[in-house]
Amino acid sequence: MRRYIQLGAHLHFWEQLCTYCAPLLFTVCSTPEIAAFFWANAKVQAAIFAPLVCLPLLLTGHMLYVDIGWPLGLCALSFNALRLGSGWWVRRWAMGGMLALHGGRMALGALLLFGKASGFRYRFAEDLSRYQYAKEKWSRLWMMSPRGWWLKAQHDVLQQVRAGARARAAGAGVVLLVLLVLLVLLVLLVLV
Repeated sequence: MRRYIQLGAHLHFWEQLCTYCAPLLFTVCSTPEIAAFFWANAKVQAAIFAPLVCLPLLLTGHMLYVDIGWPLGLCALSFNALRLGSGWWVRRWAMGGMLALHGGRMALGALLLFGKASGFRYRFAEDLSRYQYAKEKWSRLWMMSPRGWWLKAQHDVLQQVRAGARARAAGAGVVLLVLLVLLVLLVLLVLV
């Protein structure tokens, strides 16, 4: 059971718990403007990651869709920062512009490379090698059932959302909502 929620190979349980709870603490201890931005961005990130990453992962078992969703989330953050941000307009536009350029470059590259590889159908015969290794590590090295891989893959995708959420001030709401869904799915998996 512990391997399903494990964040890293060498983190103690309390370190993992603090990592999961940090976004909540952030929203409670911040100003109302920052908290409002945080939750607005969390909704946008959920709207991006649920249909573009989590659903295709659930249907295909391939994690590579996170390489498309991540830069699109970065672009969404830049637009949210420009639209909802406060402070000196030069700084806001400079940071928002840099985020848009960085995310746009990655998104364009992912959409074109993955599109060209799939004939722009975005359906793939196999996953990227790094995600194949993660599945192999899950099954062989940790001796976990391959039947549970889909749940661990969703968790790993959410770890990437959470990692970006901390850096991008985005995903506490996303992570909490999707973790709740995954918890329900885990309970159903255990009961079945």
